[in-house]
Amino acid sequence: MDRAPTPFPSALSSTALDPLERELLEVDAAIALVVGGVARRVRLANLARPEAAAAHGAAAAGGLPIRIRLERNARTLCVEALKVDEVAGHPSRASRGFG
Repeated sequence: MDRAPTPFPSALSSTALDPLERELLEVDAAIALVVGGVARRVRLANLARPEAAAAHGAAAAGGLPIRIRLERNARTLCVEALKVDEVAGHPSRASRGFG
């Protein structure tokens, strides 16, 4: 894809926010994009505190059908939609012995 990445809204780049607060807002925005069906996967790269962002994302996601994946080497967090057969309690999981 040759398009440039879409920047997050300018409110996120406010100097009033510390880096962690900014990253947590980016995680919330990524979850909203995936849950809203706008994106299947959102990757947040070069995070200052990826573990904190992952913990926040996991807590914010609750029971939503998304996966929060931490890529430690790249300091990257990936928020992605689960496929139908990956959702807990789905009949296809139970039929394969995963239910």
